[in-house]
Amino acid sequence: MRDDQPYLIELRHYAPCQTRHHHPHAQVVIPLQGTMDLAIASRETRLAVGMVAVLAPGTRHDFSGSARNRFLVFDLADPLLIERCLDDDAAPVRTLGSTASRYLALLAGELEQGGRRLCSRAAITTACELLAEPAAEAIDGEIRPPSRLLRAERLLAGEGADGPNVAEIAASVGLSVSQLNRLYRARHGRSPKQAQIAERLARATRLLRETDHSVATIAHLLGYRNPSSFCSLFKEHLGMTPSDYRRAAAGAG
Repeated sequence: MRDDQPYLIELRHYAPCQTRHHHPHAQVVIPLQGTMDLAIASRETRLAVGMVAVLAPGTRHDFSGSARNRFLVFDLADPLLIERCLDDDAAPVRTLGSTASRYLALLAGELEQGGRRLCSRAAITTACELLAEPAAEAIDGEIRPPSRLLRAERLLAGEGADGPNVAEIAASVGLSVSQLNRLYRARHGRSPKQAQIAERLARATRLLRETDHSVATIAHLLGYRNPSSFCSLFKEHLGMTPSDYRRAAAGAG
């Protein structure tokens, strides 16, 4: 890591021979394959998939990798990023939350496709926030998703077509669009925009089946000012117009 570089995300392999060192930057080590025997302040542990090690700047540590290994590693010199990851009450080696695990797997996949290094501040800020979440939001042994993601989910589910868009929702909860997209996709397997559309279509099909409202009224109830925009979206995703869907649903009943 260069002296002028505040952060770095990289895929690394570690040799099976034992090595001891320290560095002036903080480091986060996440196993993707294999294990690492790690000793911090004479405390030995085996770092395996589903775990994370967070090393404060200057921490002396011994380590050796298993025969076949692959790790996602963050080098952090930025004080704000270090503060996000480090928690005085948390152990340096701990279990990853499920949302963090899925997000980091996506990040590793992007690294595999686009090169072994990534220096995106948005990506590493999101990752650091997720790594801090287990210590902050572990309740009754269950890891909750980040609170800002939960607030965004409520906004995405509760608004019609004339409500705030994804960029406005992201800004309202203190995330960038890319951070919200990554967090949401890591938890749900789809983008916030796809979720918005799916929610509106689910409400539309229910109203078409269970009420006698006109298509124009349903479009209005869902927040569409122009019924033709609603009809176009409906046909694009469901392969038929709202009127055709209503007739098909009535015939099936």
